[in-house]
Amino acid sequence: MLNSGDFMLGTSEPSIRILKNDFTESKEISGGHQKTVFGLAAFPDGSAVISAGRDARLQLLKKNPAGNWDITE
Repeated sequence: MLNSGDFMLGTSEPSIRILKNDFTESKEISGGHQKTVFGLAAFPDGSAVISAGRDARLQLLKKNPAGNWDITE
């Protein structure tokens, strides 16, 4: 789950960046998409996020007990 006030941003690197509410980067998630990440949708309970990329793939990101985001296809 994201910390209160944090948000995710898809980029053209391609990666997903987690930013704090003051716009400083707290984490970068890469390796899931091969082209621009242009869509992100969070589960209502904050347990997972679905990302959509220009590579025509959807990825499921789940936060593991260690606090890292695991990427699945």
